[in-house]
Amino acid sequence: MPLPQDGPEWSVHRDYAPVTAESWPWSVAISGVSAIRYRCRPVWNVPRRTVADEMLWAGLGGTGWIEVAGERHPLSAGCLVHIGRGQIHAAGCGRTGVELLCLHYSAAIAGLPLQALLPLEASRTYPLDGPLFARLHAMCRWHARGGALARAALNGLMAEVLADLLPAQVAPSTPAPGLHRLLPALTAMQDQLHLAPRMDALAAACGWSAAQFRRTFRTCLGLSPHAHLQRLRLDAARRWLREGLPVATVAARIGYREPATFSRVFKAAAGSTPSHWRTLAAQEP
Repeated sequence: MPLPQDGPEWSVHRDYAPVTAESWPWSVAISGVSAIRYRCRPVWNVPRRTVADEMLWAGLGGTGWIEVAGERHPLSAGCLVHIGRGQIHAAGCGRTGVELLCLHYSAAIAGLPLQALLPLEASRTYPLDGPLFARLHAMCRWHARGGALARAALNGLMAEVLADLLPAQVAPSTPAPGLHRLLPALTAMQDQLHLAPRMDALAAACGWSAAQFRRTFRTCLGLSPHAHLQRLRLDAARRWLREGLPVATVAARIGYREPATFSRVFKAAAGSTPSHWRTLAAQEP
């Protein structure tokens, strides 16, 4: 069950705008951040499943485990395990129970998941009294408070957590050549989920012919522009469903005039109807 969120307040000491770094040519957008502490009873178990966003599980006490993509990691005091979007995972603990902190978040560059460009390590251990765990506890307090200020603080603290976790030696200039030139098209697709953008217009925004645009897009991202747009729409749909929006509203936001059509597409991709998926998502830690 969730624990009370007590302790001193975390003061807002900076402007929590979308994070950029001087060495990074792209802006990282962070959204959908939640942070909750749990005390899990003995022989607690989470069956195999996937999530629509990113997750961080941080062990605070007791002993448990979490399996990500077939690899099992310990979940004890100081252990932090990352679960990427769409990764299959399961978790549990023995007779001692486990206390943990669970974060959900989304981080993207022009609609591309940050982890696709700068992957996090699956598991690491940090001191419980260090700055990383101080931020995690502060995030729990802000999440419990709610409201616009809390959302801004959560986004800023999540940016600081990611800055702690991302390998220092990895620079955003390392992805596939040509990705930077795709950013105008990627941004347009992200900002216009309710539209069907023309490929020739997207190609022109990048300074390429339509054929070169499609070829470079597939080389850099491993899928077609249409498939990428569909993934963006479904990711946004999952996020809005998690927030409790009506199915018809979500369908309209991503360009579907008929909710029934959206439901068929969503079920084909997610394995359940939007309404059923929202019910399952509400039960996630």
